[in-house]
Amino acid sequence: IASDSTIVFGSSDANLYALHPNGKLKWKKLLSGTLYSSPAIGIDGSIYIGDNAGLVYAFDSSGNEKWRYQTAGSIFSSPAIDGEGTIYIGSSNGSIYTLNPNGTLKWSKSLGAIIESSPVISSNGKIYIGTEGDGVNITPKIFGLNKDGSIYWKFDTRGNIISSPLIGT
Repeated sequence: IASDSTIVFGSSDANLYALHPNGKLKWKKLLSGTLYSSPAIGIDGSIYIGDNAGLVYAFDSSGNEKWRYQTAGSIFSSPAIDGEGTIYIGSSNGSIYTLNPNGTLKWSKSLGAIIESSPVISSNGKIYIGTEGDGVNITPKIFGLNKDGSIYWKFDTRGNIISSPLIGT
């Protein structure tokens, strides 16, 4: 997709759209729920996106569905993909899901609060992601995770983390 400048985006009408650079429709796919997630592209050209029905999808560059994976919550987070093609995505059920390139679960980790923040992956494989709080019992946090999903630090914030972290150089 990147090589032919196709524009891919999701919509609240539950469609994933692909447009030619001139704005003409290339293809569209109706998914199971509204798309708040932004799509991500893998090294092989696969397109990944999640919907609010809790599904994570993989499509090839022609719009053919390769696989789908059901999480236990809505997806507002956008996927992040590491150099090995592993897909990381947060869910409203409070878990980060890590999927192999073939759509099978590698691991999931409950972070105890709603995740709308999109994960970022550092060059050394560390994953960073934020959560939301409930204003009573759950404090919003940003987490540093190892590649196996273990938490190596967490930082409490006073406000919900909806945006994605940025890793400086």
